[in-house]
Amino acid sequence: MPLADNPRDHIIHMFNMEVRRLKDHNCRIFPDGIRLNKLPLKPNEKIYGVYKERFFFTPLSMIWIINKTVYKFEWKKVISCSTSHGSGLNNSHIKLIDGTKYTFPIRELTIGWSGRIGQLYHAMIEKWKCEVRDEHWVLSIDRFFDLVTTSEAIAPNWYPNHPGLGQINTWLKKLENRSDIDELLLIVSDYDDIDPCVQEVVFIVESLDIDTDIINLKFSYFGPTPEITSKKIGPVDDRFRLISGIWH
Repeated sequence: MPLADNPRDHIIHMFNMEVRRLKDHNCRIFPDGIRLNKLPLKPNEKIYGVYKERFFFTPLSMIWIINKTVYKFEWKKVISCSTSHGSGLNNSHIKLIDGTKYTFPIRELTIGWSGRIGQLYHAMIEKWKCEVRDEHWVLSIDRFFDLVTTSEAIAPNWYPNHPGLGQINTWLKKLENRSDIDELLLIVSDYDDIDPCVQEVVFIVESLDIDTDIINLKFSYFGPTPEITSKKIGPVDDRFRLISGIWH
């Protein structure tokens, strides 16, 4: 496996290179990973490299502290970065898929015009950033229910006993908030006038318990996500897999 395909090993490798090349004492390396209570880490998320005691690299995210305020963005949610390695700029402007923007102090990670930690920052973004999802066809739960006007737009096989938009929304939101589900997306198959029509729900997970929360949705198919849908969603971290629930 290429080094860049394993984010944990990539972080450790680049920190080691910085130490060997520049004898940079600002680097702290944790081959087994650590967790810090002061940081907003996901349940299984670990830190493998710390720079200047306030820049924290995990396979999932970049976390940093400025004036006692903690900031974080996930690599996979980045859709644009204003800098590249060696650009010599003080700040890197980041935009996430949900519209959130951050100004990241990239100069802090570089020494002169170089620095392996700054290089790692850009490499992680380039490798794991979001391939911009076509928001016409891939929707969050909130976005779908903001747009939709009729219950016929989702789960068509429920008719004539469709539980209604409110109930479907409640069930999906409950699933979205579960700790074993990283993300839940709705795939639009077509548009009926202004209403997006959804027959497929994608679960992005490490592992998933099939329980009544899922059974209640009465999917006609529940299994690996079709390739055509995977391409619409774009790459996800190697730790995760895509599972689709489809209503026929």
